[in-house]
Amino acid sequence: MVVGRCLIEKKPYEISLDYFKKYAFNRALKNPFEWIMTALSLRMAAKALQAVPIDENPDYVIQRFGTFTTPVYRFLMARSTENLIKGIIIARGVEIGSKGRIEKWFKSHDLVRLSEYLGIKVTDDDRKIMEILRLYAVWAGDYPIPATYDKYQPGVLVLELKESKMLELWHRLANHLYDSGWIVQSDGGKLPLKSFAPELLRNDKL
Repeated sequence: MVVGRCLIEKKPYEISLDYFKKYAFNRALKNPFEWIMTALSLRMAAKALQAVPIDENPDYVIQRFGTFTTPVYRFLMARSTENLIKGIIIARGVEIGSKGRIEKWFKSHDLVRLSEYLGIKVTDDDRKIMEILRLYAVWAGDYPIPATYDKYQPGVLVLELKESKMLELWHRLANHLYDSGWIVQSDGGKLPLKSFAPELLRNDKL
């Protein structure tokens, strides 16, 4: 099945759906840009749940919405943070997959364990935030219960999590990925994120 036409040496050639899938998959394996963009999309979706600008009152989202949308907000922030962590891991040159598959360890939502591959300082406070976010990423953000009863944690919907500290961690990770990451060009070359998208993290909506 032909899904498009490209130009090589000014001559058109057809690409199959299977070829395109492999190309897109393998590109994302080594392209931090795709991971930071996914992180930004999730962050923007989380931001939409907040009633006031985060700079005015970072903890207002919990006071305003209570347990109805807080889990969803934290789920989005957990997945956004996860994408930042994974983007940094890729930027460090860690092999995360091959032959059309992602390594099992990289598919994990355990942010604390993933952070071991970051190569940057992670504090005890950071780990506490990551552990809480892990619960929301795994089940508390989009399911009423986990897969097994022993994973259930009473009071998970109201776990204490300082939103300002969580966002501080998010921005720290985002800035690190922005400084160290790149975008893979069509010829396979790498263009630093800073030169490709200098305003990427200066959006006042983040």
